[in-house]
Amino acid sequence: AKVIVGKTSTAEDVLRDFAVRVAAPGARPDPVEDPTKRLRYWALWLVEQAKRTSPTRPWWFVIDQCNDLDPTSEVVELIAQLAKAVKEATLRPPERRPRLVLLGYGDDLADLPLPRKQVHPDQVRRASESDVKTFLAQYFRETAKRTRGAETIDETVLGQHVAIAAEPVLREAY
Repeated sequence: AKVIVGKTSTAEDVLRDFAVRVAAPGARPDPVEDPTKRLRYWALWLVEQAKRTSPTRPWWFVIDQCNDLDPTSEVVELIAQLAKAVKEATLRPPERRPRLVLLGYGDDLADLPLPRKQVHPDQVRRASESDVKTFLAQYFRETAKRTRGAETIDETVLGQHVAIAAEPVLREAY
């Protein structure tokens, strides 16, 4: 489930956007008057809804445009509470742990109150022509091993297949 945030986003906006994607139709968390407890409860509720909706596959809570957030906003606090709820989730087989992904936050997460051991920054870049061709070659090799038991593959034939498969991908991507 993906939510795009901005300068005017509230924690309730984020909750509502996630709830539409994660929770059963009409399900909403109980009202909580205390604002500090409310954000924690919402985060726990979202994680439980995700586990109930699809226990065998992990939900990804994706929050985009985090660089637009004011570090003192309640959305940042909701993100922190959601990170804690994901980390602390009790799982029963075959349940899988949800993930929290923050896009557009840059390199410095210091102003987010997140559990440090759970933060794994990653830089994403556009795939190059070489990346696409390397991926396709690896895919074709593994497919040949799996489907035909082939330990070796003719590299000339592989190159031809890669060129044919890469052409439309590269045309669309660039």
